Order: sequence, then C-alpha cells, then structure tokens
Amino acid sequence: MRCRKRLVRHLLLIGLLALPVPICAQQTLSDQALIEALQQGGYNLYFRHEATDWSQHDAVRQGNDWLSCDGNRMRQLSEQGRQRAIRTGHAMRKFKIPVSEVFASPYWRTMETARKLDLGDVKASTEVINLRVAEYFGGRETVVATARTLLARRPADGSNRVIVAHGNVAQAATPVYPGEGEMVIFKPDDEGGFIFIGRIAPERWAQLSQDQGADQVLPEAVADNAVVAGIGDPDPVSTHFDSFRGRKPEIPLKDLAIAELQSE
Repeated sequence: MRCRKRLVRHLLLIGLLALPVPICAQQTLSDQALIEALQQGGYNLYFRHEATDWSQHDAVRQGNDWLSCDGNRMRQLSEQGRQRAIRTGHAMRKFKIPVSEVFASPYWRTMETARKLDLGDVKASTEVINLRVAEYFGGRETVVATARTLLARRPADGSNRVIVAHGNVAQAATPVYPGEGEMVIFKPDDEGGFIFIGRIAPERWAQLSQDQGADQVLPEAVADNAVVAGIGDPDPVSTHFDSFRGRKPEIPLKDLAIAELQSE
C-alpha cells in the first residue's frame, strides 16, 4: 500500500512538472483596448507574407533570383493570399490604424503582400531578407541582427511601422513564429529592445473587414510582457527582447534546418 501511494505521488509530481510554467501572467488587454492602442501608434507590426502556393519552390541560383514573379522559379502568393491581404488592409484602414512606413523583404511574395495591404508606399528592405539567402547579405547572424534592430526602432510619433517578411526571420529574431498572413505586434522599449504585445491571425481581420461594428469580431490581444502560447508556437518564453545585448529566449528546435525551410 505504501509503495502504491508513493507511486501515485510520484506520478502526480511528474504531471505537475510537465505543465507549462506561466511567465509574467497578467490580465490581458481587451480587444477594444488593443485597437485603441494601435490607433495611438508606437508599434512595429510584423506580417509574415500571405498564403503561398506550396506546389512552387524557390530556386535561387544567383543573387536577385528572389525578385522573380515567375512561379516556376520562386514561390508566389496564392489567389487566396492575395485576396486575404486586401481584406486585411481594408480592415486596418477601417479602424484608422495609422501607418507611416511600410518595409518589405524584396522577395516578390513579400512585396506583393505589402502592396496588396495598401497601407502606404512600400520600401524593399534586406534588413528582413529570407534567411535562406542570408549568405548574400553577410550571413544569418547579420540578417537576424538587422531584423532585431528594425523591430527595436521606434516608428514616427503617433503612427506604426509595417514590416512584411518571412516566418524564418521572425522565428530566429523574436520569440514568435507567425503563420502566413499573421500580424505580430511589437513595441520598442526604452532600452534598445522590444516587447511582444500580441498577434492577429488573418482570418480575424477578414471577419473584421466584413463587420460594421468595431466591437463585434476583434483580434485577440495580450498585455505588455504577457505570453501567448498556442498550437505550433514555441515554448513559453519571456516576451521582452533586448536586441542590442543579444539576449534571445531559447526556442527548442529538433531540426533547425527543416524548421527554417518550412517557415520561409
């Protein structure tokens, strides 16, 4: 009997240890509060490019091949991705979320996503170039560093900066791995870093663009220093990121090469 009780206690202890540890658990912002915060500006809005045609593959043989709009040479947006980007941009304009700058990786699929959002003139930026071609831009560590520096840079007063790039850049430079078309919200801090605020899936914006009431279907949000963890997310980590001192939460990956290939 004693052995049995010890075994039960042991199993319970193992179960408790397996539970994720809550980090910086705070009360989440209401949906309306997040919209109002974005309307005030001060955030970097990182979009992964919209949905693509995964029957196509990138075939980079030399520099600037990634500029191609030919689906036989580089993976392009699907028609679903193009339409979804249009709806997302419409929803953001409807909510009067101010955008002063729009940066995009020079890949055609990221530039096209940014143009379809129609939130302002699009500037091609190798600061967030796909890590698959990082060797052309000083290597992987250089691209990760420039991406973090951009995310730590404050946008113009009263406005937000939109950045359209790749999943593997976000995965390497931040604690978040976005899906195609997903927007991740970062706030520059006062110490040369940035804070993960929340994320908005493209489906939520699509619903929002069709809805006339601002308080009906709104994106999920989290407070500063809170963690969002869900299916496919990295393990819960601290959301504060110091881009200049190089402290990055460790994201366990069984096979980094495969993960980056699947997150382009």
